[in-house]
Amino acid sequence: MFIAWHVWSTTIQVQFGSAEANFAFMQQILSNNIYLIFYVIGILSSIFHFANGIWTLCITWGITVSPESQKKMEIVTFVIFITLSVIAMRALFAFI
Repeated sequence: MFIAWHVWSTTIQVQFGSAEANFAFMQQILSNNIYLIFYVIGILSSIFHFANGIWTLCITWGITVSPESQKKMEIVTFVIFITLSVIAMRALFAFI
């Protein structure tokens, strides 16, 4: 739902000319605390889904077969999740 709303509000509206995508546009959206919370939850959920997908892909494709290799990949994907989350939250809160 987050991705659909985000694409609608920031891409489709810009394509139809009813909005201009710039810093002020995002600043206006994120000035509302409900949208800010929605963005934080949506972005963190998307990043978790990405990191978990990498971990699952490695198991499914036989890259990490043993429990030890799966644990190591879990650590790697956790670091990916934390790194991307910090970058995303810093970018998001730069609009405030």
